[in-house]
This record gives sequence, C-alpha cells and structure tokens, in this order.
Amino acid sequence: MTDSTEHDVARLHLRGWGRAAANLVAGEVAGSALRLVAIFWVAQQLGPAGFGIVSLGVVIGGYLTVLASSGLEVVGTRELAREPERAAHHIGTIVGLRIGLGIIGYAIVLVAAAVLPVDRTEALVILGFALSMITLGTDVRWAFIGVQRTRPVAAATAASGLVYLGGCLVLIRGSGHVTRVALVNVAAELVLVTILVVVSRRRFGAWRPQWRRPTIRPLLRAALPLTLMRATRTIMLTVDVVLVTIFLSKRDLGYYTAASRVMASGIVYLGLYYNAFLPTVVRARRGGRAELVAVVRVAARRALVLGVPIAAVGTVVAPFAIRVAFGDRYESAIGLLQVMLWAAPFLAVTGVYSQVLVAGHAQRALAVAIGIAMTVNLIANFILLPTIGVVGASIATVLGEATSLAIIWPMARTVIRETAEARSDSEP
Repeated sequence: MTDSTEHDVARLHLRGWGRAAANLVAGEVAGSALRLVAIFWVAQQLGPAGFGIVSLGVVIGGYLTVLASSGLEVVGTRELAREPERAAHHIGTIVGLRIGLGIIGYAIVLVAAAVLPVDRTEALVILGFALSMITLGTDVRWAFIGVQRTRPVAAATAASGLVYLGGCLVLIRGSGHVTRVALVNVAAELVLVTILVVVSRRRFGAWRPQWRRPTIRPLLRAALPLTLMRATRTIMLTVDVVLVTIFLSKRDLGYYTAASRVMASGIVYLGLYYNAFLPTVVRARRGGRAELVAVVRVAARRALVLGVPIAAVGTVVAPFAIRVAFGDRYESAIGLLQVMLWAAPFLAVTGVYSQVLVAGHAQRALAVAIGIAMTVNLIANFILLPTIGVVGASIATVLGEATSLAIIWPMARTVIRETAEARSDSEP
C-alpha cells in the first residue's frame, strides 16, 4: 500500500472517529467548564483543608465506580461496534449487570465506612461520592460511542455540568458545607443518565435492565481484565493523592489536588478522544493488516501533534491558570502542574495502542502493562515524596506514563501482526 493510498484508507476509517470525538469533546468542554467553575468556587469556599477532604472523596468514589463496572463499558462499546443491529440486547444486559455490581459494591462500602477509623465528615463524603457506583449503572454513553453517534452524550454532559455548577453555587457557602458537594454530584449524575436513557430508547429501541444468567459469566470474564486495567490506571493517576496525605500535610494535599484536577481535565479529553477511537479500530481490523496499520499510523501521528503542544502550552499558561482559578493561596500548585503536564505526550500515544489491544481482545496483556506501570509509579512516590516533597508525586506520574507506553507499544505491534496472520489464514 502506497503512502497516498494508506492515507486515503485511514481518512475513510477515521472520519467517523473525528465526528464522534468532536461531539464528545464539545460536550465535555461545556460540562467541564461549568464543573471547573464549580470546583474553583468550592475550593475557595471550603479552603485547602476542606477541599482536600472533598478531593479525597472524589478520588475514592471515582475509583470505586471504576472498580464496580467500568470494564463492561468497554466490552459494550466493542460489541456494539461489531453488532450494531443488536444494540438493545447489549444495552439491557450490560446495564442490568452494572446496576447489580454497583449495589453490591455500595453495600461493601457501607460496611467499610462503619468499621474503618475515619471521622464522620470524611465517611459521609466518601459514602456520598460512592453512590456513583449505583447512579452511573444506567449510564449508556458507551452505547452512543459504539455506533459513533455522540451528540446526545454531548448534550447530556453539558446539562449535567450546569446542574453541578448551580447546585454548588446555591448550596456551598462556607467551610462547613463539605458533605453537600457529594449530594450535588449525585444530582448532576442523575440528570446525565436520565437524558441518555430516554434518548437511547428512542435511538436503539426499547430496552430494560436484564440479568441473563448465561451471559453474566462471559461478560464478567471479558470485562474483568479491563476493569482491573481501568482500576489500576485510576490508582496510578490518583494514588499520589493518598500518599501525599500519608507523607505530607493536608495543606500539601490541597496544593497537589488543585494541580491534579487541572491535569485530570486534560486527561478526560484524551480519554474521550480514544474511547471514540475503539469502534474505528474494530472496523479497521476487518480489512486486515494494511487497513489497521494505516489507521494506527495516522492516529499515532495525531497523538504526538496533540500531546506535545498541550504539555508545552500548559507549562507556560500554568501560573496564570492556577492563580485565576484557585487564587493566590494555591500558588504552590503551579510548579506541580508544570511537571505533571509532561505526562500528556505519553498518555496521548498510549491511548492509540491501548485501543488496538482492546480491539484485538488482548485486554489481559493491557492490564498487565498498566499494573507494571503502576508499580513504577508507586516506587517512585515512596522514594521521592519523603526526599524532595510534593513535587515528587508529579515526577512519579510522568515516570508511570512513560513506562506504560514503553510496554504497550510492542504489545500492540504483536496484535497487529496477529491480525495479519488471522486474515491470511481465513483466505482461500
């Protein structure tokens, strides 16, 4: 395949990805802008100590949600891309299983909150954010991503952000309102899932949550490595928050959280971009190695063009962004963000090759790779935090993402080669 032909093939496959990703990003820009304003308001109203407690609840709640059922989202996206005509079946089965897992998970959290030595405020914050395990069980964003029709997702995301901002402005009015943030978060999530459930029933046909015993085990077996991978990646991106709490002060936690929240906003956009890429890879694999290679090459080039400028521009803009967003009290977060931003190029390229592994049903290898990267992150945190302070957590983040790319890239090349062999074996 010549370079020009390769480019034409890639452009044909990537067209749907571009539209789907653009809608997701547009919705997230609106929703995140509203949520960021809310976060800035919350940070200023609660102060570094209170904001640190809320951030810990966000981290734990997010991790529990990922652990409960996130792998099922990826499996659902892959299966819908492969069998769009059976969308209602896939949605009902996966939503039913996610709700069941969320209820079981929340029951475990309730018991843990009663047993573990945490104060009442921290326990209520954690329990409030952990409700996401149940409320997001009916989140069907993945279904729209699977067919690359994502405008409803954009609208629902923006509406959810508006509810979150309004709730924070009305209800968070002082340092004593720490627990209210979790309730506002739940309300915003309910708005999101309600919109998407209504639209999905019109788009894909009537569906309802179902628990089919014959499908539960295969789904869980396929989703488990992806869930472990997502959970491990979440730990890798957030464990530093917990370790800063252990090794340093709550004030340092507040500074680091401010920087990490800005960084997390960028990671969300990268995640949306590559979630929309999975259906494209699934379809490209059907055409064999040449089409898959063409798509992956163009996507990897886009990743570099995307990641490096984000890091460079962000490093320059960081002082202004932190001061405007969080105020002068958070000036110590500037250097932390400037270091952390250089994980973006690694994250961008890793996103391409991670989806190649998922499309090739190599999710176990992906989970192993992320586990190794998390180990590097943990070791770096344990060494750097006590020696050089909170900036060590930012350095550990970059090291972890660099390790992830170094392992996943050759794994993805193996999947591409096996795609070619499988294609050749199927030909007469």
